[in-house]
Amino acid sequence: MNHTIDTIEYRGCTIHIVSDDDPINPRKEFDHLGKMVCWHGRYNLGDEQPKEDAGEYLCRMAAEVDAGFYKLNDLYDEAIRRGSSRACQRINRRLSKERERVLAEHFVIKPLYLYDHSGITISTGSFSCPWDSGQVGFIYVPLKRMHEEWNSKFPDGHTAQSWADKILVGEVAEYDAYLTGDVVGVIAEDEEGEEIDSCWGFFPDEKGDHDYAVDEFKRTIDRHLNRQAELETQLCCNI
Repeated sequence: MNHTIDTIEYRGCTIHIVSDDDPINPRKEFDHLGKMVCWHGRYNLGDEQPKEDAGEYLCRMAAEVDAGFYKLNDLYDEAIRRGSSRACQRINRRLSKERERVLAEHFVIKPLYLYDHSGITISTGSFSCPWDSGQVGFIYVPLKRMHEEWNSKFPDGHTAQSWADKILVGEVAEYDAYLTGDVVGVIAEDEEGEEIDSCWGFFPDEKGDHDYAVDEFKRTIDRHLNRQAELETQLCCNI
């Protein structure tokens, strides 16, 4: 059941901020720049839950954008088939270095950490509790897509990397709001307690609050009261 979080009085009317107990999953309903990839035994998180492990997934990402890495990966597979442990170790070390180079050159990738204790919360930064938290995946975006989306012109002096970083952090904060229940509805009532308007699914803004939703409903009340005043004026003129 939705519960009231805050009540605001405005021009004789009342704005109720209430919990949205059935919010939409933003990773399923909204368009996003980043792709959120997660591995967890009990929770179905993010956009994708691969069967392959994280290392194999990252190698596949690298192979898709760099032909040289793809050939190196084939050499590693061939060494495994031949049973050459020494060759496997040598190529694996080279693969690790090349994978990091290719990924840094072609992607912006941020780790995802999950804290699981009386509910779950997700972040791009690690949590202080080592027992109930740990890395659960990552979120990434190809730099090629960044340049295509913004025509290589990024706001406020940002580079492609820094702008992507900002966007990915925001997407994770949005998803965390969904997971932690920090999504609200807003109900506006007149001085008689009659509902003027209501809307649900407000996620926190960059500052972590819902002030923009309150401002929107203040404008709704303004329009409502202005219409009432106009109707009263018309009635007076017709008497």
